[in-house]
Amino acid sequence: MNTDEERAIELTGGSADTLTEALDQWEREREALAELFDENQALSILLRQLDTAVTMAQSIVDQVEKDAALFITQKTRDKIEKFRSLIQNEQKRREQVRQYLLDALERRGNVKTT
Repeated sequence: MNTDEERAIELTGGSADTLTEALDQWEREREALAELFDENQALSILLRQLDTAVTMAQSIVDQVEKDAALFITQKTRDKIEKFRSLIQNEQKRREQVRQYLLDALERRGNVKTT
């Protein structure tokens, strides 16, 4: 066994006994990383879509409240207030998800956040 083969087996942390096993393990790990990347990309796209939907909903509620100010019942005003409270809480969660995605990208070396 040459030094390259020994090094490849050593990189598996001792879980592989042969070069073939080491290469198989590397392939499985590569596939797992690709799946994680795809999932992170999907989460990023979903987050952008949710941001767009929330922004549009806020805009619509603001416009309806402005245009129909005198005709809005107290029940509707209460629901609007609940909506705004919900959106405020969700913005905190969205920011946490956004930070998680940025951290994941930075760990892979794809994005610098500084």
